[in-house]
Amino acid sequence: APLLKEKLCSRHVSDDVKHRILMSLKKLGEKEPYIALMDNNIVEVNINTFEVNAVAHLELQREIVELILANMPDDYDIGYFKYIINTWNILVSYDELFDEITNPKLWAASLEFNYAEKNGILSSEHDLCMRYGVDIHEMLKLNKKINKILEEYNNGYNVD
Repeated sequence: APLLKEKLCSRHVSDDVKHRILMSLKKLGEKEPYIALMDNNIVEVNINTFEVNAVAHLELQREIVELILANMPDDYDIGYFKYIINTWNILVSYDELFDEITNPKLWAASLEFNYAEKNGILSSEHDLCMRYGVDIHEMLKLNKKINKILEEYNNGYNVD
């Protein structure tokens, strides 16, 4: 492990290799934080890992997409669908949020609301919630979480 830690601070080791070293150190149970030279900056690294049930994730995404397509207003363009898929992929990368995804109708309504609000095409929060059969207060609460995550992601706080 000391040799691996030494490689983290080397200018001659690529960042891709350093990412693999970091994961190896985590699997070995080495004490965190790790110190590394990444992108020519000295950084402290703590790693949080979580298991994602890919089948459950894809099934939930399929259900949400089907709900969105079934409830999508006629005047929305293809940009709406692309936005939903891209936003969904950002959201499920946040492990603390993934456990909260239990009501596909609420998520579908919140994703549509988020898109419509950002594009200035929201006609009625109440009508949108009625179409999906969800509580308006729950939808607005979830939308706040979605906006916070998207803001963090767009400000560069995301880590690939």
